[in-house]
Amino acid sequence: MSLNCEIPQKDIPNVFRTVLKLYNLAPGDFPDLEKFRTKLTDLKIAELSSLKPELIEQLDHCLNVEIPALMEVISFITHMPLYNFSQQ
Repeated sequence: MSLNCEIPQKDIPNVFRTVLKLYNLAPGDFPDLEKFRTKLTDLKIAELSSLKPELIEQLDHCLNVEIPALMEVISFITHMPLYNFSQQ
């Protein structure tokens, strides 16, 4: 998959709003708009590497399977009763 179009600078706020609504994100999840615009001026989209589907699948698996499983283990460990050795 590759990106074949460039987003005009004036449309960036609309893109941010669309993504916010589409993925139910908080505005704080996004970079500062002006800093983002500055970075985009130096970026040549045509020179970016294309996405590798197998890496996207691995990331998706990690986010949807491995991290939730790890969170369950952490939750279990943090709720385990501690043995108080001083009261023997």
